[in-house]
Amino acid sequence: QQQTQQNQPQNSVQDDATTKLQKLKTLFESGLIDETEYKEKKAEILSNL
Repeated sequence: QQQTQQNQPQNSVQDDATTKLQKLKTLFESGLIDETEYKEKKAEILSNL
């Protein structure tokens, strides 16, 4: 059980990153942000994992 509790924050960060990446992709596909902004934010999100 202790091991499970230690993994929860990491999973939470990954889940949050997944959500942010999905939203970012939607913004990009909708034309609300350009490719440069998309790539920059994607790299930023992934670097926080």
